[in-house]
Amino acid sequence: MTKHNRWVEAGLISAEQGEAIARFERARVRAAFVRALFGLAILVIGTGVLVLVMARWDSLSDLAKLGGHALLNLGAIGIVWRGLQGDRVWLREGGLGLTLGLNLSFLVLLASVLGREGAPAVLLGVWMLLSSPAVLGWGRSPWLAAAWTLSCLVTVAALLFEWADALPDPAAFLLFFSASLLVPLVLLGVGTATAIQKWRPIWSMTWRRASWWLFLVGASSATAVWYVGLGDSLREMTSAGMATAQLWMSTVAVTALAMGLAFALTRPSDRRPHARADQAISLLSLGVMAVPALLFAGDVGLVGALLFIAFWGAIGWIGVGEGSDLLTGLAVWLIAARVLVLTLEYLGGMFATGLGLVVGGVLILALLRITAALQARLRQVRSGDAAVPPP
Repeated sequence: MTKHNRWVEAGLISAEQGEAIARFERARVRAAFVRALFGLAILVIGTGVLVLVMARWDSLSDLAKLGGHALLNLGAIGIVWRGLQGDRVWLREGGLGLTLGLNLSFLVLLASVLGREGAPAVLLGVWMLLSSPAVLGWGRSPWLAAAWTLSCLVTVAALLFEWADALPDPAAFLLFFSASLLVPLVLLGVGTATAIQKWRPIWSMTWRRASWWLFLVGASSATAVWYVGLGDSLREMTSAGMATAQLWMSTVAVTALAMGLAFALTRPSDRRPHARADQAISLLSLGVMAVPALLFAGDVGLVGALLFIAFWGAIGWIGVGEGSDLLTGLAVWLIAARVLVLTLEYLGGMFATGLGLVVGGVLILALLRITAALQARLRQVRSGDAAVPPP
């Protein structure tokens, strides 16, 4: 018995509705199958052409290389044009993704032919300038938004490394510290802007989620700084350049700026049901990222481990409030993994005895208890506010 028949027998839908749903799903599966075959054929043809070109690459002239690649770019633009004409989403989005990749490979080829071996950051910057208008103007799919966002972040990282090479160590540290705090805030501000939400809802959601991931990764990574003795490194940097007090004041100023921006960008609003989660995650992450630099953290791994556990415990609770299985589940498993590593660090010898097995079993039971409590709380939140979708 199909699920549609079960729904009909349960009185959830009528027989006519069940048949209509079945016809719709069959048509959707057929269309997806045809698109998959078409994509597979294009992939096979493209791979064959690539193999043929690579086999004869050294014998091709520079003009032939550039001309052939230009034809590929024109073909991708033609696919985008066809998708726009018939409103074929999969053609348009696929063509835009192909154009994004081909633009980068064409620039790399052009630099190689011209013998220009400049900084990769410059090439990536030109790539973003060339590709962004079309991708931002016509792109609608989440995967394309994610690909462009990742490409943009890689470009920003390359530019930061390029600029840092020309700076003294204290200034380079301050540059990376400022970027780690402000780049996620820029994404959050753009992603939650009302104009962006109306213009491109998918892009808005992608940028907002990207800011969350940058905050979470940045704060988690900052807890590892407590294992490397950041304070000693900063003092060594400032002994030959910027004064320690000056570097500390600059760090305080950047942190205050970031905190102020976070408050300004995440003001609660009836039109933004997740504003409180944005505020909590951004402020909490900024604090965890800033603490090691503000305190000139020493080599105190236990502090970093406890900060990691406390941070993800708070993130898990935020996930419960937002009805997010992803945040809650990720928090539980990361805390469990960190507790296990912490136990091995300080009580590793116990695991060679029966006492170690007892401790391990108790930790597993505690984890199960916490997971069950969070799941129960998550069900309560969802039943009490089912109209608010999880982020």
